[in-house]
Amino acid sequence: SHVTEYLGVLILGVLFGTGVTFAYLKQASKNEGTNTYQAGFDAARKLVEESGVGAMFQTSPDIRMVAGTVTKVEGNIISVDIQSVNPFDDGAFTKRTVTITKDTKIVALTQKDPKVMQSEMEAFTKAMQTGKGIAQPATPPEPFTRTPATVADIKVSSFVTVTATENIKTVKEFSASGIEIQQNIPTSSFPILTPVK
Repeated sequence: SHVTEYLGVLILGVLFGTGVTFAYLKQASKNEGTNTYQAGFDAARKLVEESGVGAMFQTSPDIRMVAGTVTKVEGNIISVDIQSVNPFDDGAFTKRTVTITKDTKIVALTQKDPKVMQSEMEAFTKAMQTGKGIAQPATPPEPFTRTPATVADIKVSSFVTVTATENIKTVKEFSASGIEIQQNIPTSSFPILTPVK
């Protein structure tokens, strides 16, 4: 349930914050007269990465999708503030400049009516229970509809997911191969950084 997920995230956040604070203070006390902030940060990062939850904060070296809020639209160029779940990501890459070309596929995502979504899920579940789709598993219905869109549909404060054909993990400016514009979907439904396996 959403309550259980929320409590799980809250508990992890408290544990993480406690660990970081402890590591920082411990390191800071050892490094008086030096850059204690950086030393403490590095110690906290190492502590978290070596812990059981460290894998949650590791990102792939190959990232081709980012998501965030549009802060500026100038013709076919948009500025996006990227949201990351990894507190150790390089802050230099939280702001990206995205060029939209004639080949960029833009779609608007609109949340489906709950009754429509429930009906589609019931049909999907029934198909799986009766054996249809086992040889070739059926794809679960998406909670939103996709509608073709244009650059004019991208507004300041729009939440977008941007994909590229190149690795953009450490690239501040790039051309988008695709853009999905959120219409009325919670931002938690979107991936933040998606690695290529």
